[in-house]
Amino acid sequence: MYITLILFLLILFLSFISITGFGKLFLKLSNLNVRLVSDFKNLEFIFGLIFVGFLGIIINFITNINDVITLCIILFGSFLYFLFFFKTKNKKKEIYLILLIVLVSFFFAFYSLSNDDFSYHFKTILFFKNYDIFEIPHGRRTSYNSHWLLINAVYYLKSFPASVFCISALFYSLTLFDFYASFKRNYNDSSYLPTIYSFFVLIFMFGVLNLYKNYGTDFPGQIIILYIFLIFFEKNKLIFNKNEFKVFIILVFLSFFAFTIKISNGLIFFLLFFIFFQMKRNIYLFFICLPCVIPILFWFIQNYLISSCLVWPLSFTCFDNIAQALQEIYIIEIFAKGDINANIHFHNFNWIPVWFENHFPKILETYAIYFVLLLSPPIFYKFLKLKIKSKLSFATDIDLYKLAIDNPYFIFSLISIFSSVIWFICTPAYRFGISYNLNFLIIFLIPLWHNIFLHKKLIFKKSVTILISISLVFFVYKNINKYHKYFDRYGTKWPNIIENEYIYKEYLIIK
Repeated sequence: MYITLILFLLILFLSFISITGFGKLFLKLSNLNVRLVSDFKNLEFIFGLIFVGFLGIIINFITNINDVITLCIILFGSFLYFLFFFKTKNKKKEIYLILLIVLVSFFFAFYSLSNDDFSYHFKTILFFKNYDIFEIPHGRRTSYNSHWLLINAVYYLKSFPASVFCISALFYSLTLFDFYASFKRNYNDSSYLPTIYSFFVLIFMFGVLNLYKNYGTDFPGQIIILYIFLIFFEKNKLIFNKNEFKVFIILVFLSFFAFTIKISNGLIFFLLFFIFFQMKRNIYLFFICLPCVIPILFWFIQNYLISSCLVWPLSFTCFDNIAQALQEIYIIEIFAKGDINANIHFHNFNWIPVWFENHFPKILETYAIYFVLLLSPPIFYKFLKLKIKSKLSFATDIDLYKLAIDNPYFIFSLISIFSSVIWFICTPAYRFGISYNLNFLIIFLIPLWHNIFLHKKLIFKKSVTILISISLVFFVYKNINKYHKYFDRYGTKWPNIIENEYIYKEYLIIK
């Protein structure tokens, strides 16, 4: 067990610096290494994932992504990182960051239990490890081809199975760091929208998305959507007033990446379309954004070779297997609308009662406590009857509700409501709309907290401290509790390969 522990820490460390090294190279070559990147540490990691995913597709055209290739990629990425590290001015701060991220990732991922989807996700990872793209058989689950699974395959070592947990754990830890750093940065600058939004997301990450077993292919792309909205809040003046094309290009890359992880994340493009048409020199912007399409074009080709569709199971993108794609999208739709057994024929909106019975309890369980918890300080503030007398403050309150394209709260509300409506009409399952549902709730919470932020900063600060402390305690409790559940179910061996059916059987079938 101790050897596994030490090796897991080492693989976490090497995976982190390797992916970050590729990210630094990507940003350097594309000339996107702007202030935004230094503000959000996860951006280097995400762009590293984009680069690794693109590299993985190229490699998979030629051969399977075996352990030798994985080790070469890890070592080369680490080499790149150290080249950039030697040029870093504040090396001590960088070392502290690495230690923090690796330790939180270890705590988050170690002795994790499986989720319901892990079996076929792991099967897809093993396909990439054992076959090149032309040998991978077409199958219902494999054809979904979430880009997240290929990236995990690139950094998964079959000789050390625990490595399959690394990327998601690192991504989660960096997200916590970034949203907390954004909260502190914007609080000090008295920028209320990014302050409040980063705080809300941080509570959600600690209190709701706090277990590794929940992280399949659904959450990573949804978290990237939350990043996009945070960047929009924090940099909207830069984007619109100065027409900062580099920030917009970064948002385009992030949106394409979220889409390749899960196609239901494509609703984020509505925000990009809005920003695009509000910026000057649209034709020039269009052409400089064209290179952003290159990674997704290779993903389309990979999809076609696996399923004969550019995006499975969207039948209008298929050159073959059209009937199977139509059947698959039908199964997804009726499942998302509440028919778990896929035997009800829905007509118009007669599925709503079934959805309320089968899916709404899950959504209520997820968001009810979160919403009530964040509603408590505004209610307390109102209960104390703290009256606002400042005319200037009243005018600022009015600005929040201004129906104008230069009001980021209005745009956020419009996009979030529209996305939630589309989600509810088409595929209203919880896991397809995590960020959409969260943002919909945040629409109503922002004005309440905005009022406290403007007029009673002491109450705001104390409320934030209390709620973050509560959510942090809950995060620690849930992750310690998972250890006990794992020990009770599997014993001390981790990860459990021989006894654990979801890994071992699939491994034998492919091997």
